[in-house]
Amino acid sequence: MQLVTTPRVTFLRTLADEILQHYGRGRMIVAVDGPGQSGKTGFADDLGAVLAERDHAVFRASMEGFHRSRAEQADFGDDTPARYFRYGFDESALRRVLVEPFRLGGSTAFVTTAFDPARDAWVEPKWLTGPDDAILVIDGRFVLR
Repeated sequence: MQLVTTPRVTFLRTLADEILQHYGRGRMIVAVDGPGQSGKTGFADDLGAVLAERDHAVFRASMEGFHRSRAEQADFGDDTPARYFRYGFDESALRRVLVEPFRLGGSTAFVTTAFDPARDAWVEPKWLTGPDDAILVIDGRFVLR
């Protein structure tokens, strides 16, 4: 599907061309980091759409889908920015069910969300697979660490 050309889409097409020029084959992960309410999710959604426009298999995920429960976070002490930075997200689950299986490629299945922070509950996993040449676009706070 061809996206409507706007200045934002033109910029994203240029960015997508640069990404694909250097990393156009195999499994690739593109991370969009930023603070809350900064527009990173919309940016990652739009980048994913532009990459899909280039006939690449694109999968979207967000760190928001890998939060720890409020009770689990409380086990790490008072509600402070430092605690949220260290223990707000379940990075082990992110690596175990998304990043590592995605990098393996082939028929290995992966999950793009494991937790619903609004309900404070785990979600039933939806296992996905993709072709050998696929792109995972993930956004979130602290995703680059």
